[in-house]
Amino acid sequence: MGYPEKPSDGSAPAGADQALSVKLWVGVGAIVVSIAAPGVNPADLQCVARGTCLQVRGADPESPVLHEIDLPYPVHDQPIAINKGGDENALYLLLKKSL
Repeated sequence: MGYPEKPSDGSAPAGADQALSVKLWVGVGAIVVSIAAPGVNPADLQCVARGTCLQVRGADPESPVLHEIDLPYPVHDQPIAINKGGDENALYLLLKKSL
């Protein structure tokens, strides 16, 4: 499965924004993120948080970044996957606020 390359200017790759549907639910101590990509198995996505940015990549850690999500506050580096797949074919993540 191929992913679009991220342009050198740091913007999202062509077509990536249209392909991913991202929803955030922000709480006092955590954020829940829903990520859905038509035609992509949620198990094939990897998410890594860095400060106030969540990066979405393919399952291979060397995959190009598909999308970067700005978060309202810093979170722990490793999100907790709540559900990969299901009826909505979405990846749900719990991001705990870092102190």
